[in-house]
Amino acid sequence: MSPTTVRGRVASEQALMSAAALLFEEVGPNAVSVRAIAERAGVNHGLVHHYFGSKSGLVQAVLERLAGESAAAIRERGVDAVIDPEDGRVRRHVRVLARVVLDDAAPEGFQAEFPIVAYLSGLGRDTLGLDDQTSRLRASQVVALMTGWLILEPWLLASADLGPEAAGSARADLQAAMVRLATG
Repeated sequence: MSPTTVRGRVASEQALMSAAALLFEEVGPNAVSVRAIAERAGVNHGLVHHYFGSKSGLVQAVLERLAGESAAAIRERGVDAVIDPEDGRVRRHVRVLARVVLDDAAPEGFQAEFPIVAYLSGLGRDTLGLDDQTSRLRASQVVALMTGWLILEPWLLASADLGPEAAGSARADLQAAMVRLATG
């Protein structure tokens, strides 16, 4: 598809956000140009600025979209969605978020919602009776553990001399550790 193909606003925005999410996950926002994103999306590069105002606006839109996808996964599947390699919604969100943070490319406001922390905080408050601050602290600690695993899983398995066949049991152990951390 040529970069000048007209698809309409909604389709062009979606194509740009999808292409940007893939590229941000692969190399981070600082390493990818607006032209590369537009080329991958099959649209004119001027549409990034037209629809999102700037590359930072696109980064923020991508983070918001991925946060929404994470929230949907968590609503559908609960904590199982967090580390399931078959359901990549949360994994992609976490990886793009990590790239954005590591690139120091976070736009103002970052994201409006943080569905993983909100979900885990709610569990702490509603099921364990934890006060709000303690539940948010434990949720953020669980997210730190989970984020490390989602980003470093291949390296962690290799460094522990565990083959790919050990990934499933490692994820189950991780999920149990996350529950222990969250519940104290």
